[in-house]
Amino acid sequence: MHIDIWLEGDVGIFRDLPRRDLALENFGSLTGLLFGRYHFEVAAQLPHIGVIPIIVGPLWFGMGYFAWIVAGTLLGGADRKLNRQFNVIAQPIVAAFVMTQWDFVMDAPASTISRAWIWHDGGGYFGVPLTNYVGWLLTSWTFYQLFGLYLVSRGEVRPAARNRALRLAAILFYASSGLTQLTPWLMGQNGEVADAAGHIWRIRDLRDTTSRSCCLRCFLRRCSQLSGLREMKGNDGIARGRFS
Repeated sequence: MHIDIWLEGDVGIFRDLPRRDLALENFGSLTGLLFGRYHFEVAAQLPHIGVIPIIVGPLWFGMGYFAWIVAGTLLGGADRKLNRQFNVIAQPIVAAFVMTQWDFVMDAPASTISRAWIWHDGGGYFGVPLTNYVGWLLTSWTFYQLFGLYLVSRGEVRPAARNRALRLAAILFYASSGLTQLTPWLMGQNGEVADAAGHIWRIRDLRDTTSRSCCLRCFLRRCSQLSGLREMKGNDGIARGRFS
């Protein structure tokens, strides 16, 4: 599953991933490029690197790994067969969309309602600008594509079948991060909230939209992932039969 490679100290690309992410976050926050103009309000008591809380780097690193595994499972184990030309292109693209989907579900509630960070100019999606999602997609794809090319340069790495348990754990962690949006929705929060641009949003509308999006996407994705896990299990069985 490449977790050993992902965490290896001698892999320049991902050894410094939290630092690289913090550098991009600082660049985006200070210039308004990549994501849009914003600043963090959360974790003010924690150490910062520039204007970004240091915890942002490790969080991006962890979710980045989960998204990579989810994408590989959706593609029938493409992350284990990156020596195929289609996989080395498709895997990073799908992983970038999976990563961006996570932000799509959590960004509006976290910024517009909880004020964990503030979008200075608001945005069309409950106070979040479209540029934020474009920035997430492009930066995530860049990291994933570099990682995929690095794995190809090392040669194919096929993990043991026992790592299916770790794969399933990564999928469940990714899913649970989105399902946290359901609790506030079930509590029936009402009222209105204004974004930094002064636009008024109904809290119930925001919670309804994010929760329905989360449930629908989680259902469709879980079905695809279970199908991908079964396919990978079958392929492993065939491979073991050939070499036994």
